[in-house]
Amino acid sequence: MKRIPLLFYWGFQSLILDAQDLNSISITFQPLFGNSQVQLNEKYFKFSNGDSIQFQSLQFYVSEIAFFNNEDLIYREENSFHLVNATEPKTQQINFSLPGTTAATHLNFNLGIDSVTNVSGAMGGDLDPTKGMYWTWQSGYINFKLEGKSNRCKTRNNEYQFHLGGYQFPLNSIQKISLDITGKKFIPALRQ
Repeated sequence: MKRIPLLFYWGFQSLILDAQDLNSISITFQPLFGNSQVQLNEKYFKFSNGDSIQFQSLQFYVSEIAFFNNEDLIYREENSFHLVNATEPKTQQINFSLPGTTAATHLNFNLGIDSVTNVSGAMGGDLDPTKGMYWTWQSGYINFKLEGKSNRCKTRNNEYQFHLGGYQFPLNSIQKISLDITGKKFIPALRQ
């Protein structure tokens, strides 16, 4: 099997938090490829070697969202499962009303679905199988889905599909993300 290198730069610098006051926060996910915003079905990204890539579908799960002030938990969203779909702009923004007046210093969330939810079977809401992000009761949810075309793909119509999932060791694909919050409107850097 020939491996085709695909450079997809998903930067969490594409995550924007907008805080109107201490209690109201919006998280907006803006998918980027390199320094350009992803435009589904429209734009081909060209590389210096003549290769090109187009994105037709981009979906991923964000779960277990929690806000902290230093090491103190301020707010953890219950039943926190959000399907971000690049074809539906309203899914790219998640709004929160935090309790109290303590400012959040960082945000934690998962990119993907946890193992307990995966073994619980098909559910409703953003976890509904009709959303196209559920394989089977044995394989669970697709954490990240990217589909499109590339002249490097030797498939019919040069189409590719990357569906990332898995919840059992050693193939657990969930990613834990922690981001610093440093201002009212900003593009944060990944926390180490």
